[in-house]
Amino acid sequence: MAFTLHDLLWECYKRLGQAKTGVVDSGSTTTIVDAMQSSEFVEGLETDAYNGGGIFILYDAAGASAAPQGEFEAITSFDTETGTFGFDALSAEPAVGDKYGFTTTLFPFLDAIEHANSALKVIGDVETVDSSTLTAVGDSYEYTVAVGWKRNVYKVEYEDSSDNWHRIDDWEYIPGSAGATGLLRLPSITTSTLLRISYMGSHGRLSVHDDEVDESIDPEYAIQATLTQMLEAFVTQMGKNAMDTLWPQRLGDARNQLQKWEMIRPVPKHKKKGRTWIPSDNAGYYDSNDMNIVVP
Repeated sequence: MAFTLHDLLWECYKRLGQAKTGVVDSGSTTTIVDAMQSSEFVEGLETDAYNGGGIFILYDAAGASAAPQGEFEAITSFDTETGTFGFDALSAEPAVGDKYGFTTTLFPFLDAIEHANSALKVIGDVETVDSSTLTAVGDSYEYTVAVGWKRNVYKVEYEDSSDNWHRIDDWEYIPGSAGATGLLRLPSITTSTLLRISYMGSHGRLSVHDDEVDESIDPEYAIQATLTQMLEAFVTQMGKNAMDTLWPQRLGDARNQLQKWEMIRPVPKHKKKGRTWIPSDNAGYYDSNDMNIVVP
């Protein structure tokens, strides 16, 4: 099951003690009414008390996981008299009985999205495969490659006429200057065919509710990295005022947990293989006369 930005942020808010849940009384694509959150039941609330927090749709009351389950939006208004949240449009109206969650404003919702993306940078590169950019051309030895491949190309393969992929070991990657394409130098391939490039690259940005965290990253690792980023920013902003609060200790605990998960569930890392070509039973082979790869 995919681990999404929705899942990541909601779990972080819960662990920070800044998440609350409720049941939808009525609503629209831009509102949720929950009388239990009104001033009749919650004392001391001010109008727009939750502005800047996030609204999360947690569970479809019909049990069909129908939209807008799994979606979120930033809260833009809150009516304390009726317990009505306002937010940007969801893809569908929440139904009566749907379970939803909302966050306090201590950790602003839009900032949390940025902290999640910073956490992915801290975790590091992930496995990425590109099988559509390059096509081998007969008698060509050099190919212009995408800028994003600069991180670490670790495997190059070609496709044969039976749609099978075969590894090429004798290749060389020549990076370009900053922002410029590089070159991939290969033995000549006798027939036009697709090339598949495997490389370590930066994680794609997470922006909307169903953007997925790469499966190579353990969800708990992503949670601890995001918690650390959120707490570091919060404690820094508090400055000296943080000294007599629990937040520095929470930050220390998050850092310790992050180090633990870095060790027990590290993201797989790949290194470039040797450049010596070792033919296998089904692979292409070098012609001893012209050192070409002959595609079966």
